[in-house]
Amino acid sequence: MNADGSFSATVTAIPGQRLTITATDVVGRATLRSLGSTYGTTSSYLSNPAVASNDLNYRARRIASDGSVTVVGSGSLYGAAVPTSNKLLFFRQSAPGVPQVATFAGGGVQDVKVSAGWAYVTGDRLGTIDLSDPALTTHLATNSDPCGRETSLVLSGQYAFTSEVDCNQDGRVHIYDVGTPTTPVWVRSQGVAGFGGLTYRGLVALGTQYVIGLSPDKPGGSGHDLIVMDRSNINTLTKAVDFDIPSFDALDGVVDGNMLYVAGGDGGVAIVDMTFPTAPVVKSIINTPGIARGIAIGGVNEIVVADAGGPGLTVIDVTDKSHPVITGTQKLTGNIVDVDVVGKWIYVAGENRFHTVVRP
Repeated sequence: MNADGSFSATVTAIPGQRLTITATDVVGRATLRSLGSTYGTTSSYLSNPAVASNDLNYRARRIASDGSVTVVGSGSLYGAAVPTSNKLLFFRQSAPGVPQVATFAGGGVQDVKVSAGWAYVTGDRLGTIDLSDPALTTHLATNSDPCGRETSLVLSGQYAFTSEVDCNQDGRVHIYDVGTPTTPVWVRSQGVAGFGGLTYRGLVALGTQYVIGLSPDKPGGSGHDLIVMDRSNINTLTKAVDFDIPSFDALDGVVDGNMLYVAGGDGGVAIVDMTFPTAPVVKSIINTPGIARGIAIGGVNEIVVADAGGPGLTVIDVTDKSHPVITGTQKLTGNIVDVDVVGKWIYVAGENRFHTVVRP
């Protein structure tokens, strides 16, 4: 034990078991505290500049998986001016420690999503990559190159929506038809905020009618954490609501049914009821041990958070939306930025490492 009373100890446990600690003082008074749960078997693999063909700008900051292939790319730290890389690492589940390196033809990678055997990637432009293609060739939208980097991406139906930074900064989104992934087609671009000084750090789809832009920007001192866009008519997006979560900075989000879970950095995680998309209701905000940068649905009534500066991964039971409870953490090395979940597998990007956590 250290002079300040702190200590470290190794405990043998089965993944999923709850851990508690009992402290007893000199007069025999005891108190019991929960330590959460061990959460699963963890494996870590190098995902650093040396692995990415010695690209010194590469960092593992964006991650997406379909359970067979996991794509790990670079990206910003949600607005921080950091160099980005055009390298992508493709980790196959069959040989996770030996990734294939691909060069994205659309510039420095900003975001990546995986769906139906394809990787959808944003950088200076949008591109698609067939996961079964041995050459991992990029298919760019060639009919237009909208201004600015495209920093976040969401797929909704046959369309991909990306957010723009650098140019207009008016809550602008670019819309692509990706119904034929080999030939993505730019459809149009539109500023939705109605004012300047705002870009989206994340985009999420709400059903088939809405896309939600997430932003920590506060032009004029006013917050605009959620801008809900009605995308019923692709040719005319409509701002359904502009919603501020008090004392919060929206960075990333995920939707489960009518509930939106928002990672807000030092502000923790906000749970927002989107039953009526034009009238969001904040059910609760829960602080996490670290900095909540990324978020994913972990299972029924469960979310997992990429919790930088803390344990790395934090698990929250959201059965009671008004009173969420942290049920477990997993210590992961590195500067944790992003997380994705497929079944019992949790995939985590940690700048120089790619982690998998397999739950029992």
